[in-house]
Amino acid sequence: MSCGKYYWSILLFILLAAVRTNAQEDAFGNFLKELNNKNATTTLALVAPQKTFDSTDHKINIHTVERRLTSVNVYTLEKTYSRKMMIKRLLPLLNDPDRDWYANLLLYALTGRSTLPIVNIDNRDKWIAPVKGSTRSRKDEDVAMWQHSFPPAAPN
Repeated sequence: MSCGKYYWSILLFILLAAVRTNAQEDAFGNFLKELNNKNATTTLALVAPQKTFDSTDHKINIHTVERRLTSVNVYTLEKTYSRKMMIKRLLPLLNDPDRDWYANLLLYALTGRSTLPIVNIDNRDKWIAPVKGSTRSRKDEDVAMWQHSFPPAAPN
């Protein structure tokens, strides 16, 4: 009899978790609908390294300049929504010319990747322009990086 009690408790927990996840996805979807490249603001910040001295290669890591997204509180997003879900929902926006730059900035912020590759880029026009001496843009490079880091799930 107690086994049945646990069964229903577990089933209720799974159901509540599924409802919460759907509500989170809906709320984040509403946030994404409002994203627009023209509203993305960033700043340059001096950032301390996670490790000052790396004993494996005997390197001293110094502060670096990073591009930080300032038009949205990424910390609040991380506390409110699942990081995995946010990344999954942001990746397709890299193909949307109205939201691609903003999605890219959010992906850098959510993954903790260094923004050194885009430190001199402060708007979409610079991001989509071909890199000097190449036919590829920084956008092409970023999209390739994100696709490599987060490949699409294989069909069932």
